[in-house]
Amino acid sequence: MAQMIPASMYRTQEGLGVWEHRGKVAAVGIGHAPTWRRWDNTPETSVGALAIIAIRKAIEDAGITPDQVDGIVLAPDTTTGSYWPAGREVPADFLAMFKQTDDLLDGIAKLSAEWVLANMPELTNIKYAMHATTCTSMAMAGAIQAVGDGLTHTCLVVKGWHNYLGRYYQGGANAEPTVAGPG
Repeated sequence: MAQMIPASMYRTQEGLGVWEHRGKVAAVGIGHAPTWRRWDNTPETSVGALAIIAIRKAIEDAGITPDQVDGIVLAPDTTTGSYWPAGREVPADFLAMFKQTDDLLDGIAKLSAEWVLANMPELTNIKYAMHATTCTSMAMAGAIQAVGDGLTHTCLVVKGWHNYLGRYYQGGANAEPTVAGPG
């Protein structure tokens, strides 16, 4: 199971000087999947399915083959503030289409390295798998440091966003049944 990237891999202090791997690490290849305003409840448009599409496009854009990828770092949180409703069952067609981890919400309400690897058999050479905190930049920073440190050579960085029905960011004023405006 992938662990969280240790805090020691992030440069969070002032005065550290020039990064020791400067000029030795490059980011190449980008992939993204189609986006819709709201999820249509089909497995083909789940956050996991779209992550697979984006990963395959990134590998192609980088001009490499899947077996050349030896690392994956991802931010497992996919929420935009709208959460999987408590008590709602995961659709049977989603469960039938994808290999599942111990967490049935994996691939539909979150992403893990384990879920991605279980559903992308072409990634046969992964030796480094880590999770970052919520944001894309932390996943990128962790992967870049891992490449610089020699823990991985060719590393995927993944951040997925789901788009369930409902309002985004259901905290503060957004948690209320209606949101007050200037009028």
